[in-house]
Amino acid sequence: MFVRGWGIYIAGCAFVLSACSLETAPVTPNVVVPAVTVYVSPGATIYPTPAATLFVSSVPPRPQSPTPVPPPSRTPTPTPRPTSTPIPTPTISPFALRVNGIGITKERVAAELRRQMAAHSEQHRSDSKEYAQLSARLRDNIMDSLVEQALLVNVATQNEIKVTLEEVDKALEALIKVRGGRDAFDGWLKSYRQTEQDMQDMLQRELLAQAVRNWVLKDFKTSAEYVRAAHIMVGSDAEAKRVLARLQREDFAQLAQTLSLDNTSRGSGGDLGWFARGTGVIVWPEIEDAAFKLSVNQVSQVVRSPIGFHIIKVIGKETRELSPDDAVKLQQTLLEEWMTKLKSSAKIERFP
Repeated sequence: MFVRGWGIYIAGCAFVLSACSLETAPVTPNVVVPAVTVYVSPGATIYPTPAATLFVSSVPPRPQSPTPVPPPSRTPTPTPRPTSTPIPTPTISPFALRVNGIGITKERVAAELRRQMAAHSEQHRSDSKEYAQLSARLRDNIMDSLVEQALLVNVATQNEIKVTLEEVDKALEALIKVRGGRDAFDGWLKSYRQTEQDMQDMLQRELLAQAVRNWVLKDFKTSAEYVRAAHIMVGSDAEAKRVLARLQREDFAQLAQTLSLDNTSRGSGGDLGWFARGTGVIVWPEIEDAAFKLSVNQVSQVVRSPIGFHIIKVIGKETRELSPDDAVKLQQTLLEEWMTKLKSSAKIERFP
């Protein structure tokens, strides 16, 4: 109930990126772009994104000579017939998203959705309600993933985090080997409606995400304080207070074996084992917080959680290296909090 099972499995990092393309130019190191001045006609619509192509000039346009005004004619001018005022056509954005100025086209989203839906074509008929629901759910996931990809590109650009073409080529070679060789790899790409260029783009994004992840975690501490604690859980505050009174003269482990409602720890005298803060070993934060405030061999007052009333005893405390599972959990939490903060401060525009 409280202790995480040993068969825990945490896959990958928080930045799991989908295999869809982002409308940004690939990272090209050591390229210097000359400064230019952009001249735009009044009323023109510009999408401020690296993917947009603008006509630019390094010099301003030449001034036009004034057009001579003809003298007034003596011939009477016929009265023009009234005409209807044309209704302006609204500008339709080619983008599905724009994240801090990085544009993601609707076609990119649609292409990735088609690719992912192809993997489910045998599960649902294309005209079924389940197919429509799956399509909507996948589209939302794709949009969220593309937002995170765009934010990662922003962070990488601002902090000069780059991925070289050699790294991408090496990752592609390793993937071809994993898939069983060139022929098997080509068949695998075809089954997922992907080209080799699509895969290179995806690998570049994944490598960039990994580089940003390492940058975020550069100050991550690999050791932490661990506590070993035991508890007795009962159903009411009054009963918990009676247990506290009995602990003045009776053994904690024996009372846990006879009185505790926690079946997972009762047989071991209420022992919860060793755990660090925030690792998920202890489900309820009320119990975790109380344990870390106690000294060794100290017994708590009554601690209330959503499932009962607890008496907690600390058996041991020490600082040690994080276990692999605990390190993954804490890193995942840190990355999720970082991404949430990044999203909250970003300008994210969604277009119909």
